[in-house]
This record gives sequence, structure tokens and C-alpha cells, in this order.
Amino acid sequence: MRQLLSLTVVLCLLSDTFAVVCRVHLNGNTTRTCTGDYCWNGMSNGARTPLTNETGDALILEHQGCLTGKAVDYINRRCWFAEHLHMFYYCVCDSDFCNDEVQPVPAQGNLTCGNETLYQSWVKNCVACSIESINGKEMPSRCVYQDFYFVEDILQPTSCARIDYVETFSLVRCLCDTGDNCVDKLHSEQVLKSDAVTCYLGVKDNSTCQGNRCFVQRENTRVAYRGCITNNETLFPGQFPNGYMNLMRFESIICNTSYCNLNWLSASESVAEVANKTTRYPFLSVTSEMSAPRKQFEIEYMKLFTSIKSAIDNFIAKFTELCG
Repeated sequence: MRQLLSLTVVLCLLSDTFAVVCRVHLNGNTTRTCTGDYCWNGMSNGARTPLTNETGDALILEHQGCLTGKAVDYINRRCWFAEHLHMFYYCVCDSDFCNDEVQPVPAQGNLTCGNETLYQSWVKNCVACSIESINGKEMPSRCVYQDFYFVEDILQPTSCARIDYVETFSLVRCLCDTGDNCVDKLHSEQVLKSDAVTCYLGVKDNSTCQGNRCFVQRENTRVAYRGCITNNETLFPGQFPNGYMNLMRFESIICNTSYCNLNWLSASESVAEVANKTTRYPFLSVTSEMSAPRKQFEIEYMKLFTSIKSAIDNFIAKFTELCG
């Protein structure tokens, strides 16, 4: 009991770091709120013309919301352009309603990423380079401009990964920031194959794929995507951690046992079981006989655990840094 009380006190002291309350801006409605690990907002000058730090534009908030998950920790307190003409950008922050604040225009980069005669504004002043191939067909390299909707959007430089969505759509994406046009050679060197786990592929049948992670994504309560992730663990180990993520549009669960992505509940169970084995934190046992409210409670419990574990990891890292 004393240990439980001590843990409760610690969790209460750290509760402010577990979650933040954020404004949700959707279709002009700014009265809603959400809770997550981070808040995000999207800004422009309203006219959607190019932005720089020198123009002195009157900036407005166009979008607001929440982000949750260990995989998005790296974008905390950062801003980045989301359009190739530098007309719109996103920022992430970690305090209550911090996404009500308009953030300064982010600095442009100094990299060239691709053929300027073909794409001009897509390839100049980049902070990092990106290249993709779809079903083996390589697309031209360009600057990194992105939303955070899909699992491949959490990639960081320098890294490469293959994402299998359906039998007819396999995406390979690479990012780097080591020099001009650095991504072309990187992409050509990739052999992204793994048979570590077998995953369900697509949403309409029981097709399968192999990789080193499985994933399932949903929008509202409808499963939208299932598939495989094969990350180049030499370039960027652990880039796709197990657990729950709430991105700008989709909720996602990444898991690493075969067939764990059958549906949203099975992925939740898999993540909970792995966490229970590796951290010894007790998780509720989910069975097919459980009532719908109980199942929903288990899912919410898993999401809360992911947020708490992320906060504790961050606290330990900061404490270790302060203590030397």
C-alpha cells in the first residue's frame, strides 16, 4: 500500500506533464478542446502567399488540434513549412492551450533537394530532402514538406522505411539532411525486407505482408488502413515504437507481433501485453466476452498508459541531464 501511495504521489506531481489541453479548430469552430501529449496549430497570412521572417505578415490560425504518442516527441516546440511555396506552416507545443498562440515563421533551410529546372520552389531552401517510390517507381526528390497524417510522416532524417498499405500500394520513403541531394544515393542503396512479423494488409480481406512492425489506423471509429512497416534499423533504430499515436487526422497503433493488427482492439491488446511483459505495469485482460464499454475502457486505458509512460521517460531523461 505504501508503494502504491508513493507512486500515486509521484504521478500526481507529474500529472501536468502527462497531458495538455488544446484548442480544436475545425471548420471555423474554435469552442472544442482535446487532450493529448502535445498541441499543434497551422498558420498562414490568410492570403496563402509565401512567408518569410522579413515580410512582417499578419499571421492567422487556420487549424488546431492534439498529438499523442512517443513517436512524435521529436517535433515538440518546433515549426516547419507544410507547403512548397512556404505559404503555410505547423507548430507543436506542450502546455495548455499553447496552440492559441501564433508562432514566428520558421527559418528556411539551405539545402537543394532535386532538379531545380523541373520543380523550382519544391527543391530550394530545404531543411531536409525527401524521396519516395511507389510500387518500385521512383518519384523525383524534393524538400520535406509534410502533414502528420500517416505512419510514414513520423520519419526523421536520416532514415528510410517501406510502408505496405495494400497489395497494390507499397511506399518507400527516405529522408536526409546531410547535404545537397543527399537522398538520391541513400534511396538507391535500400533493400527493405524483413520477415520479423506477418501483418494483415488492407481492410477488406485477409491479405498479409511481412515487415518488422504492423500498424492499424482509424478515422473516428472506422479502420482506414492496415499494413506493414519495414524500417532501416541501421539508419534510425527504433523509429517506429510500439504504441498508440493520435496524429492530425488518424489514430494509429503500431505493434510487433504477428497478426496483431487484425483490428483496433487486437492491436490494443498486443501493445498492452508487450508493455505488461516489459514494464511489469498491470494491464487489464481483454476477452471477446467483455462488454463494449469495458472494451472501450481498455482502449482508453492503453492510451493513458502510453501517455504516462512517455511522460515518465521524458522526466527521467530531464532529471538525468540535470543531475549530470
